[in-house]
Amino acid sequence: MLRFFILLLAVGLAGCASAPPPWQGGFLDGVSDYYDQGTGVGSSSDRADRNAQIALVGYQQGIAVESMTEDKIQSFSKNGDELIFEVMTSEGVQRVSGTLPAGSYIAERWKADSGSWWSFAVAEKPGKERRIQELRDSRLGSARLRSIVPGWAQFTKGQKSKGWRIVAAEGVGVVGLATFAILQKDYEDRRDRAAAVDYDYYNDWANRFYWGSVTFGTLAGATYLYNWIDGITSVPPTYQLLLSKVDWDLQPRSEGGALLVLKYDIK
Repeated sequence: MLRFFILLLAVGLAGCASAPPPWQGGFLDGVSDYYDQGTGVGSSSDRADRNAQIALVGYQQGIAVESMTEDKIQSFSKNGDELIFEVMTSEGVQRVSGTLPAGSYIAERWKADSGSWWSFAVAEKPGKERRIQELRDSRLGSARLRSIVPGWAQFTKGQKSKGWRIVAAEGVGVVGLATFAILQKDYEDRRDRAAAVDYDYYNDWANRFYWGSVTFGTLAGATYLYNWIDGITSVPPTYQLLLSKVDWDLQPRSEGGALLVLKYDIK
């Protein structure tokens, strides 16, 4: 049974760990109001960065290519700070020229299992700097308060993959602890009622279940401690904070009092 719980945890964490970043699937609706964005794909991180910058310049010029891959770039050259390139779009090959906006940067990189690199370039839209800072400070502050609940702080900060890993580990730890503690108590009761010839059998199993409960209790405690420290101290890329779909509300009840409702968009 212990092996089953460990296997369940390993499978769950592996599935979460391999999840690609949200921008890998296309433009981010929750970010587009505040940032111009571009995603690039390449055989190396440098290539991916360059293609992301090309996509960013194209985005600003009204030519939106969700993932700028090598085969979409027909030509590329530079004239000082100006990027000049031709890209294949759904409307055919289009020629673009422009400079990278001031303050643009590579917000995040990701290496796929296939070995290809992905880069996400962003630039704050004019006039949005103050609002971005307000949202950043507000959601980081909320995350610190919500770190008492496993995964909640991470969801608040837009870190869905990390949040689900914490929820999975904490869930397996708590369920495993409860299960083995119940089995330990059951076998201790059987041991105390058993004949002398069966005493050692039930005692051995009670001890195994005890150490199983200790193992899962340690997992639950360590996961909670990690969740709390991470919720307070970690600061993700700002774009992730803008993706947060976690909110809460107090709904009055007819019989008196109020109900705290946690809302989370899992899409």
